[in-house]
Amino acid sequence: MLDQLAMALANALAKLIGQQQIGLNTSDVKADLKIELDLDLDFLIHLSDEELITTLKNKRFNNPVIELLSKLFFEIGKNEISLIQKKETLKKSILFIHYLNKTDKTYSVERQNLLNSMNII
Repeated sequence: MLDQLAMALANALAKLIGQQQIGLNTSDVKADLKIELDLDLDFLIHLSDEELITTLKNKRFNNPVIELLSKLFFEIGKNEISLIQKKETLKKSILFIHYLNKTDKTYSVERQNLLNSMNII
């Protein structure tokens, strides 16, 4: 299940990163994940931080999957038109990075760069 989840998240991330060239809408990616994995990103975005971490733990998401979620939320947040949605989505991405930094034994330059790029937005 986690392999399928990681693959679907990686595909969604690839679609979002390439969307500037092909005009893909973030709602299309969200809908795909809802259909493929029963993963409702809008629902996750509106959870409190504690509820979100608990939900991820209950679904037994491992650190690589949470890192993919962080990247996905970052890409979605960058493309949100609503400033409120942008802020909420990027906050969740930052939450994931802080969670990973606390729980993962390996320092990640990539995560730090992602965090730094969010401070610019």
